[in-house]
Amino acid sequence: MTVATQFEAACQSRHPGRPEANEDRVLVLPPDFAAVIDGATDLSGDRYDGLTGGALAAAAIAAAFARAWLGGEADHLLDAGHALKVANEAIRGVYARYGLEERSRAPEDRFRAAFSKVSRPSRTQTI
Repeated sequence: MTVATQFEAACQSRHPGRPEANEDRVLVLPPDFAAVIDGATDLSGDRYDGLTGGALAAAAIAAAFARAWLGGEADHLLDAGHALKVANEAIRGVYARYGLEERSRAPEDRFRAAFSKVSRPSRTQTI
């Protein structure tokens, strides 16, 4: 039996002339994992390497999910609590990279993102 899968996504900034302002990410790791990550609009106006806190949070979460899924933690990401832990650690890493650990203490200043993910158990079995 042949199964064909097609996936289409569009992810763009609300400002068409400023693609760097896009704070959202879509991650698809066929055939078993997909996530939509919505970086929260950063109202501070601060930029880090040209990106907002929401964009940095979304990019970090997407990268962390990909590393975890491809690096042998696939079945752990099935659990929402573990996925949230991976996301929180990813954002914590952004704070550390930019020397912003103090910023993370004030809820109104935190980098934020929401995500939704779907995944199936890996097909690999350990015997």
